[in-house]
Amino acid sequence: MPTCIRLLSALLLAACVPTAFAAPSYSLTFFSPNPGYSPAGINNNGLVGGGWYMPDGASGAFTWQAGQLTHLPQEMYGVHGVGPAGHVVGYNRPTMENGVEVVRGAVYYQGALTILPDAVQSPYFHYTQAYAANASGTVVASTENSYGATSFLWNNGTTTLLPIDYATAINASGNVAGYSSPDEGVRRAQLVINGQLVELGLLPTDLSSDRRSSARDLNDANVAVGSSTYGSGSAVHEHSFIYVNGQMQVLGSYTGDNSAIAINNLGDVVGRFSTGWGLLNDHAYLYQDGVQYDLDTLLVGADGWHIRLPSDINDHGDITAMACDANNVQCLGVLLSPVPEPATYGMLLAGLGVLGWTRRRQSGA
Repeated sequence: MPTCIRLLSALLLAACVPTAFAAPSYSLTFFSPNPGYSPAGINNNGLVGGGWYMPDGASGAFTWQAGQLTHLPQEMYGVHGVGPAGHVVGYNRPTMENGVEVVRGAVYYQGALTILPDAVQSPYFHYTQAYAANASGTVVASTENSYGATSFLWNNGTTTLLPIDYATAINASGNVAGYSSPDEGVRRAQLVINGQLVELGLLPTDLSSDRRSSARDLNDANVAVGSSTYGSGSAVHEHSFIYVNGQMQVLGSYTGDNSAIAINNLGDVVGRFSTGWGLLNDHAYLYQDGVQYDLDTLLVGADGWHIRLPSDINDHGDITAMACDANNVQCLGVLLSPVPEPATYGMLLAGLGVLGWTRRRQSGA
């Protein structure tokens, strides 16, 4: 390999390797200058889905991509996630059937809206929502009534029941994360791996009752995140966990109530932590390379905006969340985008300079 090519390769490689444990930085992009747009998820193509709610009572679902905000058909009432191939999943606007309010899971894909069929042929199950989709278009949904719940997979008109009450996420292999309530009101985090139910357990706590956990997301390596009761005595609280290599482990160090919400395929996790009651005491964190950051401390040019409720993170590190202004008067949906380090720009420019110099020499030979 010519020396100049080796030098260019080294420069480009160095530009792609961040400094160890360097804190990341994020810029903010608002989906709309108007309040009421709440993001639910983002895929690796930068497609964001969420719900919008206006002061006059109007509401619906939206997508956003590369600065383009689009309202979805009015039948699509809410969004829970966006699949890798662009499936926007959620639920339809409530309808009345035989005097009962009914909600069905809904999928918006390539301009078409599909309302999911009943997975359980019973008049008592009338509240269904779709929560996630994978690249093959397999959707995971849950259906419930006042007596219980069950979950199912849906793909191209075919439904398959799952051995889990509430499903929250699905990965590329079709494995599912969620939780069940084997005892009334007591949640237990679970996975469905290759069709088999896996109990995740609980973080250690001295409570003899009301112990609970739930899984919120899992990546393609079957690493799951969520929250569990944790601690002892008066310090018992809801705490983030990560489930890896068959073991539930404490994630992060916050001592107040906190929960992990989403994980990407790099193992980066976003979640929320609370310093008190109410939205204004909610904060967001990023867990990356073994370090937990308050997202407010990573913002560049934020002009006093504070990150409140994170909802998702993709493999590029883009994060969707809600942000409130410095006076906590207005809250808007935002995209947090990683800002490359200045050293990265310098190395890339140097590499491009070497490449240009090499081409000039070759053309002059």
